[in-house]
Amino acid sequence: MMGYEELIGVLYDMASKTEDEELQTRLYDLGWIVKKCGIRDESEDPEEEIHFKELLRRLESMAEQAKELANKIVLNELKIDLTTNGIIDD
Repeated sequence: MMGYEELIGVLYDMASKTEDEELQTRLYDLGWIVKKCGIRDESEDPEEEIHFKELLRRLESMAEQAKELANKIVLNELKIDLTTNGIIDD
C-alpha cells in the first residue's frame, strides 16, 4: 500500500522528470490537490477531498494523453499499483 506522502512524492518526482510540459503541469496540480485535500472513499464528504476513483481516472487520462511512451508506462504502473494495493492514511 502507498501512503499519501509517498503518492505526493511520486507525482512530483514524475513531474520533475518529464519533458512534456502539459503532463508536468497536470502531475504537479494533482500532487497539490492530494497534498491539500487528501483522498476520500465513497463514504466521506465530497467537498473536502478528491475521490479515489477520480484520482485513478486522472492518472488514466494523463497516460492516454502522454506524448512519451515512458510516461504512459509509468502512469499506468502507478494506476495499477494504486488499484491493486490501495492507499493508506499516513
